[in-house]
Amino acid sequence: MKNDLLLFMFLLGFLIIGLSQWISVSSGTNLDFWVVDFVDSQTGYCSPGYWKTFKTIDGGNTWADVSEQGFNDYSFFNETVGYATSSSVAVEIARTSDGGNNWIALTPPPGQPRVETVKTISENTA
Repeated sequence: MKNDLLLFMFLLGFLIIGLSQWISVSSGTNLDFWVVDFVDSQTGYCSPGYWKTFKTIDGGNTWADVSEQGFNDYSFFNETVGYATSSSVAVEIARTSDGGNNWIALTPPPGQPRVETVKTISENTA
């Protein structure tokens, strides 16, 4: 009876792991990513912190270093236009219109608390 229970638990665990849809992929770097945002099933952006932005165009199989500016939150409206936030003093919120290659720092409204997260609702509104 005890052996049957152990066999059942082993098979159940194997089934759960086998049906999992998560797979590990190499990022091409040894850095830990803090945030990931996908525009669609193929195009996504991620950052290991405040000094890099990586982009994928193949669903996360490969990642390319596209910018020396990194962020702690991203929200892209489409493949080219996106917004990001950072806890960095230099850039609190920024916008890109070229797929993350270049970022323009934006000035938050006066008196607003620090911007930590962002959600893009249109090309010009986040």
